[in-house]
Amino acid sequence: MPWLDDIRKYRDELKRIDQAIVDALPEAAEVGAEMLAAEARVRAPRATGALADSIKAVKVEEVAGRATWAARVGAFYGRFLEYGTRKMSKRPYLRPAADTMAERIKHAGIGVIKRKAGR
Repeated sequence: MPWLDDIRKYRDELKRIDQAIVDALPEAAEVGAEMLAAEARVRAPRATGALADSIKAVKVEEVAGRATWAARVGAFYGRFLEYGTRKMSKRPYLRPAADTMAERIKHAGIGVIKRKAGR
């Protein structure tokens, strides 16, 4: 039955693609975090440049080979600038960076996955 061989071939190819996607997710997350951090550095309010210098893409967690990445602001006062205080108006830079980069990050992640899956 030649059709059975075709089904097995397609099943095996789908398994390979599925595993390639799973394997690509940590890299796609890292690429997205790097892109977000870069945009946030550009948008960060500048007095000394210390805030922008403190924004990094970091691996937050890794469990069973799956990594979670984020753009992290190292300067403690970064949150006060982003959200404001009772005595200071907010000067957001992280949320606008995320809003601006969302589509580009998505497409970059898809690109990583396609490359890893051989598509």
